[in-house]
Amino acid sequence: MTRNIDEFLANSTKEQKELLFNLTELAKREHSVREKINKITKCAKESGGYIEGGHSLVMCEDEEDVAILTYNDRKELKSIREEMKSYMLRAVDLKMADLGIIERTYETYVGKPLS
Repeated sequence: MTRNIDEFLANSTKEQKELLFNLTELAKREHSVREKINKITKCAKESGGYIEGGHSLVMCEDEEDVAILTYNDRKELKSIREEMKSYMLRAVDLKMADLGIIERTYETYVGKPLS
C-alpha cells in the first residue's frame, strides 16, 4: 500500500527527507536535459536540416547529426539516470519503497520491478 507523503514527512528521518529532496532536484534536472534534447531533435526535423546553435544556424541533415549535437546532453542524461538508480536503491534500503514516487519510477531507473 502506498504511503501518504504527509505521513511520511511527519515520521521520516533527516536522511530520508534529504534523499527525497535530492530525487526531486535530480528529476527536475533530468526533465530539463530531456527537454533540451527533444527541442534539438524536433527543430532539426521541422526546419529542413538547420537548427539554431547559439547565434548561428547549424546544419543538421540526419539523425547522426542530431546525435552529435546532443552528445553532451545525452551523456549528462545517462549520468543523471545512474544517480537516480543509486537513489532508488538507497530509498529501498531506507524503507521508502512504499512511497508513490519510488513505486512509480523504480523499474525505470533500476531496470527491474520493485519487489
